[in-house]
Amino acid sequence: MSLLPLAVAGAYLVHGIGRSRIVAALSMPALVGVVVMTLSRSALAVVALGAFLFAGRAGRRVAITTLVLGILGALVLIPLYLDTRVEPTRLTSLEVLFAEFFTLGDAHRAAAWQAALKMGLDSPLIGQGFRSFMVLHAAYGEPLLQAPHDEWLRLFAEEGIVVAAAGIGFALAALTCLWRDRTAVSLGAFGALLGWAFMATFNNPLNYAQVNIPIFLVAGTAIGLAIAPSRRPQVPSSSEV
Repeated sequence: MSLLPLAVAGAYLVHGIGRSRIVAALSMPALVGVVVMTLSRSALAVVALGAFLFAGRAGRRVAITTLVLGILGALVLIPLYLDTRVEPTRLTSLEVLFAEFFTLGDAHRAAAWQAALKMGLDSPLIGQGFRSFMVLHAAYGEPLLQAPHDEWLRLFAEEGIVVAAAGIGFALAALTCLWRDRTAVSLGAFGALLGWAFMATFNNPLNYAQVNIPIFLVAGTAIGLAIAPSRRPQVPSSSEV
């Protein structure tokens, strides 16, 4: 949820004018701080990706500057993130830093991915059935997690390859439509939907209505505005020429 207002603020920072750009700029530190405080690695990664893409809209120099600042920020934030989980005295080498970046939950997540993949391969066309991972997860090798922590794999495991391809295709088509419409509303919706799609690779956002309703409401509204006939240039008919 914290990614939605951040994406909108970032969009108005790029495409806004006057007061809207000022308000967006003033709100950015607080909104970024909220995302950082979640300690979510996927959220921070998609913020970095979104910042680079948004900066690209403002020009190549801005994008390069953003990339450099992002790398410097990562060098600062990653050790701070690790300090919240382990004793500082243990962080003595890059090898240890890399090892400590991953958590016990990552092992369960990887096992859940393997279980979902096995489920899908057992019934690739139609899947195992809606919400079947909750029932079959232990039989396929993950006794703890009742969700695959990857919504794209969930679609493949539970609904089959056709539905999974349709879901991925919908996400790509929606993102493409929003990216091509060069307005603040569409760019903000693009950032929010990109964040949802990216984090859906590591989490279970489809389980939470409080996440899906605002994200898809904003994305759907922006897509509707982007393709609305009233916004297309009017071409006179042959009888009017």
